[in-house]
Amino acid sequence: GIALNDHFVKLVSWYDNEY
Repeated sequence: GIALNDHFVKLVSWYDNEY
């Protein structure tokens, strides 16, 4: 759960950085 959550946070950060 935590590992998946960390990956999700990184994905959101990248997505927010792209747009």
